[in-house]
Amino acid sequence: MHQDLALCWRVEEACKLAWPPLHAQLIDGYVLHMSEANQSRRANSINPLNGPRGCSDHFIDMVEAMFDHFGKRYCARLPEIANELDIKLASRGYQREAETLTLFADQLPPAAAGCDIYVAPGHAPKSWLDFYFSMSKDDQGQQEAFCRILNQIALPKAFGETRIEGRVAAIAYAVAVDDLVVLEAVVTDPRLRRRGLAQKTIGGLMAWAADEGCTQAALQVVAENEAATNLYAKLGFSTELYRYHYRVKDQNAKAS
Repeated sequence: MHQDLALCWRVEEACKLAWPPLHAQLIDGYVLHMSEANQSRRANSINPLNGPRGCSDHFIDMVEAMFDHFGKRYCARLPEIANELDIKLASRGYQREAETLTLFADQLPPAAAGCDIYVAPGHAPKSWLDFYFSMSKDDQGQQEAFCRILNQIALPKAFGETRIEGRVAAIAYAVAVDDLVVLEAVVTDPRLRRRGLAQKTIGGLMAWAADEGCTQAALQVVAENEAATNLYAKLGFSTELYRYHYRVKDQNAKAS
């Protein structure tokens, strides 16, 4: 974990703004994210805020009652900078999932431009969404929820595509939070990997970010995704700020 906790929390809060939930409720130093048909852990979990936080069994009981109300499995997102619930949730039968890195670049990665790179500020083009859903295999309800999540982003945002022979081959989106740009949803067609398409897409978004006044960048990536972490290191995301993981449990599971 990086020693600059102020930077860690700044990036943590920016990443929340770049992938907001459809609904949020505050409870004792945490924010509960709920997003209806969307099934992602990030959009349906309890997340710590900077400051004092609840940690008692009574607090956990209250949180579980809120998940019960929404019909969602219990899910806590626990960054290293605020993971005091981890041991207690493990003792209650919560399983650990999806260790994720938070990476930081103190300078913007190289910008890129070209006839095969397209950047759309403001709203995701149909071609971007069609590609995303073709890769994610989301059902209709999940697709609608994801579109609503994108529409919830209130800060400047842009959607990047790289195309081959007119067809989308890689995508990502970026959100400008003051002078920090957050990258999200970096996806490449598996049949077209190792051709620099993600790098081109990110480069196109970095050109947009520079125009927005951004000077630094951050992203979060699953730790076991070695190909992605190698790419991001090459692009200048050389600082690991902190990791996070989830603790999850089905409602009908009994605490051990």
